[in-house]
Amino acid sequence: MRTELFQKIICYCISAILCIFYAGVLCLSVCADTEKEYRMYYIDKTLQRWVGVGGLRYTLGEPVDFFSESENPTQRYGVGWSGAEKDATWTTGTTAALYFSGIPNTEDLVFEVEVLALRPEAYARVIANETSIGEINGIGIHHFLIKKGLIPDSGDLTIELDIRNPSPTEKDSRNMGLKVRQIHLDKRGQEGNE
Repeated sequence: MRTELFQKIICYCISAILCIFYAGVLCLSVCADTEKEYRMYYIDKTLQRWVGVGGLRYTLGEPVDFFSESENPTQRYGVGWSGAEKDATWTTGTTAALYFSGIPNTEDLVFEVEVLALRPEAYARVIANETSIGEINGIGIHHFLIKKGLIPDSGDLTIELDIRNPSPTEKDSRNMGLKVRQIHLDKRGQEGNE
């Protein structure tokens, strides 16, 4: 009888220790101080591909290519992008996100996007760090002003394309919105192809 009681007490103690251990691991995983890219890919699941620590850093004026023939195709994809095609990449669904870090916040910037195609009736609102900065409703090169106050001291910038009326084609079941070839971020007045 005593042996059974002693065994039960030991089992309860071990169970309590394991519960405390698991609760501690869970707390540490939620409160972990991890690199931004690690958190975005592994924890928040906002990046499509692992870009490595510091992989979202951006140098103003650097082209970001969305075509597979590029020597340096973008890895900044969040949700809402299909695979890169020879000439560009389609957005899929109603939201397509891109992420940047190391963006200076000392002056206004211009976001430039080259759109090769747009599905019939589709258009996109362009949102920088949760603030609408314009709309894409046709093919060509579009410029959008990003006021310096939109970028925090951390230098993080999220560009979202809020796509309205995406649609599939007869041959492609993806819910596509617009086809992007390249983007740039640059200082106001230094953007190309005005």
